[in-house]
Amino acid sequence: MSTGCANRQPPAPAYVAPPAGAATARLLMRGTLAPGDTYGVFLLGDDCTRAQRVGIGNAQKNPDGTRITTNGLSTLEVLVLKPSRDIYRVRLSFMPQAGHSYVVTAQSMATGARALVLDATKPDAMKLEPTLRRRDATGNACLTWANSRPIRLATQDATSDGASDLPIPKARDESVPDDLSGLIH
Repeated sequence: MSTGCANRQPPAPAYVAPPAGAATARLLMRGTLAPGDTYGVFLLGDDCTRAQRVGIGNAQKNPDGTRITTNGLSTLEVLVLKPSRDIYRVRLSFMPQAGHSYVVTAQSMATGARALVLDATKPDAMKLEPTLRRRDATGNACLTWANSRPIRLATQDATSDGASDLPIPKARDESVPDDLSGLIH
């Protein structure tokens, strides 16, 4: 009997950008990946559920940009899938501002991944988004906004790299959408 298949989540629905005229920010996605690695960016609800697929990219192609609402908290999940079928996750939240541009960066490493959100409103002076917070931590897949720390503080703590990955066990993690599962050929 095969395990894990009966509990698979359906693929996350595609993200639909806000209608014209709404207060929005531009969201771009860029990956620095090893050959064969794939990354996905998902927009989540404040409770880290209801994933919507924003974009899927790889070492050769980044996803198209989109617009996101600026009426509060935006929570993103960045998943990096390795050819070995190892998946690494980073969940980040920030407060986007209308008219700004942001870049989600995904970077694969030999045994993990890293993700950040940069404010790219001034392309020649990109900077770490000051409201950025890490939402997942070892043993907790979704910290509340109040219990999460700004990335700048988290990266100063030697026990917590606020931008680095959390490996997802090989046993199926129900919080991972199936969107990436079909990308390994």
